[in-house]
Amino acid sequence: ATGATGATGATGATGATGPAGPANPTIFSTTIAAGPLQQSNILQKCPGSMLASGGGFFFDALGLTVTHSRPAATGQQSTGWSVSVHNTTNTAHTLTVYAVCVGP
Repeated sequence: ATGATGATGATGATGATGPAGPANPTIFSTTIAAGPLQQSNILQKCPGSMLASGGGFFFDALGLTVTHSRPAATGQQSTGWSVSVHNTTNTAHTLTVYAVCVGP
């Protein structure tokens, strides 16, 4: 059997302040022309020792199928953003990839 719940204990001491979060978020981008009826891969790397905290893409028309949009990693560190598209049209289309980079 379970007994009655006891009285609430005293509040504990405040813990130490944690480290500062990522600094200087900056967006970097690269634009290419995705050729007609072709698969195109594009990578936007973060400069220097900055790391990617996110990313994305934009294209100017229907007819591009995104096959991946994901962090580009070196070991366990996200060092940029990678996007791959398949252009299903007979015309080149503009594709821009963005990486949100943080760090020193």
